[in-house]
Amino acid sequence: MQSEANPLLVVLYWAIRAYVWLIFIWALLTWIPGVAGSTFHNIIGLPVLPVINLFSFLRVGPIGLGAVVVALLLNFVANWIARKIVQQSSGGQPPAIEGDQP
Repeated sequence: MQSEANPLLVVLYWAIRAYVWLIFIWALLTWIPGVAGSTFHNIIGLPVLPVINLFSFLRVGPIGLGAVVVALLLNFVANWIARKIVQQSSGGQPPAIEGDQP
């Protein structure tokens, strides 16, 4: 019996994935001279910096690790949500693995 996944979980999953991409783009732009500090970089930083600044104490020399830590944490959350979506879609049954069928 196939049931539908909670649409809120699906939207949350994709929002987290998009946010992780924003973090990735923002972090890459910080390493490009002339682009770091530009209007585009600052606009991307508006939703990213408040969260990354929570982990500003994580540094290795001049390199901040806040973006990496936030991205990893969000990926763990997104993977957990993806498992919940799969469970809901399969009616609570774990997904079938090829060769499992009698």
